[in-house]
Amino acid sequence: MPFLHTRTMFLALAAGMAAGSAACDRGSHIGQGNPRITGVAIERSVVVEPGVSVAYVYERARTAPGGRPCIVLVTGEGAHDRSYPAPMGDTLLSAYDFLARVLHSHGYGVLRVDERGTGRSTGSYANTATTTRLAADLRAVLRDFQSFDPDTSRFFVLVGHGEGAVIAAMVARELDARSGTVFLGAPARPGEVLVRQRQPHQVRDARQWSRSASMADRQQALAREHARRAEGDVWYREFLTLDPMPHYAGVQGPMLLLHGASDWQVSPDQAEAIAAQQRRRGARDVTVTVLDGVDHFFRRDRNDLPIATPVVWDAVLGWLGARWPGVSRRGSRAGAPATATPPAPSASTP
Repeated sequence: MPFLHTRTMFLALAAGMAAGSAACDRGSHIGQGNPRITGVAIERSVVVEPGVSVAYVYERARTAPGGRPCIVLVTGEGAHDRSYPAPMGDTLLSAYDFLARVLHSHGYGVLRVDERGTGRSTGSYANTATTTRLAADLRAVLRDFQSFDPDTSRFFVLVGHGEGAVIAAMVARELDARSGTVFLGAPARPGEVLVRQRQPHQVRDARQWSRSASMADRQQALAREHARRAEGDVWYREFLTLDPMPHYAGVQGPMLLLHGASDWQVSPDQAEAIAAQQRRRGARDVTVTVLDGVDHFFRRDRNDLPIATPVVWDAVLGWLGARWPGVSRRGSRAGAPATATPPAPSASTP
């Protein structure tokens, strides 16, 4: 079924999505929406340090897990709850609400996290969150999940976007070789390199500036903002110096790297750099797919749905199905009928 690209249709369907999310939050059986989702959503939280608890939700698979992984969605740069609001035009859409439902409708259990200081989690993101701390929080969540999950053989596929790929790598390196990783727009370079590479685009982006701002004015403004954040932003200070490559190097198991060919925030050559490192270390199952005409959020233009696009979920579902064939590409079990196009994610205005 062709995907509906108009924002009007997405927003019109958002109310139904919100109703499904409310049922999920109550831990009830879910049987509404399109596609039909049946399962139990479990809400839990874990104390990660004094005064900080991290909340998460696990939507059980529609059938017994068998040999299938639990999919863990890891949000990208910035303070995000489990829905991962991402830009579509002048609106934020809950990209991971949407992607979770696509995965769930194909028979996967899905786990999502509210980062510290967001959603149902407590503590302060601004004062304490760094990539390293967020990875520690996710480790604590997975330990808690494994402590009550009835399937003692549970293993994971961690799906991370942008910074979320680095967090996923930090955690995945401690998992066994059955677990896998999906890296969406994954950076291979320290933040200080990324900042330099992003600046030319930011300077040229007219939407960010008044019409009277000269190129020199824009460059000076970016330099002031960089200095301000480098002095007072805990996350940014670590971001500037953190080299992701050693963390990818420790990852075992299958790896999929998806990247947009038009990504100016994290250039697509970085996906191949990660893959080349893994292959040098003897990894046998590393796949790189660079998608023509899409950006860091896998949009063809700024009004497209971010991240949870057909081109992304087709690639992810195909990759999963080839490695864990208990789930087909187009149904919750091998041979199951195809599901309809999922509902639109919830929307908000920044």
